[in-house]
Amino acid sequence: MTAYFAIHDRQIETLVCTVIFLLSVFYAAITYEDVYDLAKIEESMETIGTFDENAFTKWKNEYAHPLVVGALRRRDVS
Repeated sequence: MTAYFAIHDRQIETLVCTVIFLLSVFYAAITYEDVYDLAKIEESMETIGTFDENAFTKWKNEYAHPLVVGALRRRDVS
C-alpha cells in the first residue's frame, strides 16, 4: 500500500501507512515477551495435571476443523 501511494504521489497516505506499519512493529516487539514468557509457560505446565482419555477427546473436539466430516464426533456443547 505504501509503495502504491508513493508511486502515485500521495504523500499524506504514504506517511499514514508508514506510521501504522511502524507502530504495529513496535507494538509487536514490545508485547512479544508477555506472550512467550517461558516462566508463565512452565508455571502453567506444573498445574495442568493428567492428560486422560476424556481430556484428549475434549482437546480433539476443540481443535477439529469444522469442515472435516468423518470419524470425528460432533462438538460437545459443554
